Amino acid sequence: MTKAITYNLKLNEENSNHYYNEIATYADFVHEFIERNYAWIISQYHSFVINKIYEKERSRGEYCIELLIIGMCWNKYSGASRNTSQIVLSTLNLLNNKKNTRLPFSEKIEKLKSFILGSFVVPKINEADKSYEYNLNNFNKLIYWLESTGEFVEEVNKLKNWSAFFSSLNEWKVDFIISSSVALYDWFTISSHITLGKYTEDLQEFLKQHPHKYKHRNDIIFTGKDETEYYLNMICAEIINKALEPVFEKSIKRTIVIPDCMKTNSNQCTLNNFDDVSCCTECTLDCSIAKLFKIGSDYDFNVEIIRHSQNFSQLYSKLNSCHDIGYIVAACLLN
Repeated sequence: MTKAITYNLKLNEENSNHYYNEIATYADFVHEFIERNYAWIISQYHSFVINKIYEKERSRGEYCIELLIIGMCWNKYSGASRNTSQIVLSTLNLLNNKKNTRLPFSEKIEKLKSFILGSFVVPKINEADKSYEYNLNNFNKLIYWLESTGEFVEEVNKLKNWSAFFSSLNEWKVDFIISSSVALYDWFTISSHITLGKYTEDLQEFLKQHPHKYKHRNDIIFTGKDETEYYLNMICAEIINKALEPVFEKSIKRTIVIPDCMKTNSNQCTLNNFDDVSCCTECTLDCSIAKLFKIGSDYDFNVEIIRHSQNFSQLYSKLNSCHDIGYIVAACLLN
C-alpha cells in the first residue's frame, strides 16, 4: 500500500512559491475577518495581558489566532475533556512528569502512556457534547485535559492566560467569548477547506489508516489531527512570521534550525552519534542536510540541527538570548 502524504505545498509546480503567496493573502483575510467581527474581544484581552499579566506585547494578529485556537480546542476536544476519566488524566500527568527524566524504566513509561492514550483518551475525541456550558470551570477542564495529553504545550500556555482573563469577567461575557470562538472556528473550517483543501488532498486516506497503525504510539493525538488543524497551523505560521519579520530583518547574522528527520535514511549517518543539537559532517553528499550545510557555507549562514520538537524549548533560551542573530526554524506543518 502506498503511504499517504498528509500535505503537499508544491502540488504540481516546481516549488511552493504559489502556496506562500496564497497563504499570505488568506492569512490577511482571516485576520481582517476576526478584527471586523471580534475586535472588542481582542482589545480587552490585549489590555488584560499587558496590564495584568505583564506579558510582552505581541501583534494583534497573534491575539486573533488565539481566539481561533480556543474555538478549535473547544470544538474538537471539550467532549473528551468531559468524558475522559479523572484517574486516566491524573495518571498521564504523573507519567508526563517522569518521561523526561533519565530513569532506567523511562522507555516503559512511554509505552504505558501510549497504551493509555490509545485505549482511554483518543476514543473520546470528537465526542461532542452540545449541552456543555461555555463557562470558566469547563474551560479549565479543557486546559487540564490538553495539558495531560502532553501534546498541546504552546496551546496550554496561551489558554491559561485566557483563563486568567475569563476570571476577571462576569459569566455572560465568558459564555459569549467562548461561544464566539466556537462560531469563528466553524466559519474557519468551511472557509479554510475551500481555500486550502487542495494542499491536503491525501490526508483523509492517511487518517483512515491512522487508528490501526498509530493506536499505541505516543504521538497518536499529534498525528491524528484533522484538516482544519493543518490549515490553522498554516495561517498561524504566516501571521507569526509576519509579526517577527521586522526584528529578523534587523539581525546581523542568520541561522537556520532544522530537524534531523531531514537526513538521508541511513544507519551510517553521523548524526546518530549526537544528542539534541548536532553538526553535520557531510557523510552523505546527496543528503538534504548536507546540501543545506553546503549552501550555508557558500552564502554565509549557519545551520543547526535539532533532534525532535520536544527539545526546541531547550534551544529556545539560547536563540532568544542572541539578539543579533536572525533564526529561521524549519518544521513539519503540525509542529
